[in-house]
Amino acid sequence: GTQIEVRYLILSPDAPSPPHIDGLNRQLISSKAIFVFRSGDENTGKILYAAVRWIVVNDPSRNGPWTTIQNVGIA
Repeated sequence: GTQIEVRYLILSPDAPSPPHIDGLNRQLISSKAIFVFRSGDENTGKILYAAVRWIVVNDPSRNGPWTTIQNVGIA
């Protein structure tokens, strides 16, 4: 089946942003198109950097391309 892969990193606002997807060292995989990401109270005020793609579990050669790295403040 097809799933969503999210590579992400949470940093303090004054830290330099990751320049490449390889710098995103955490991973989340979901079989649902809509899901809730819980970052935890300890990350309030920090920045979430993430890139997303679809993956084909039984044929990785058909995995989608990565998005650009997006960022959002965690409230």
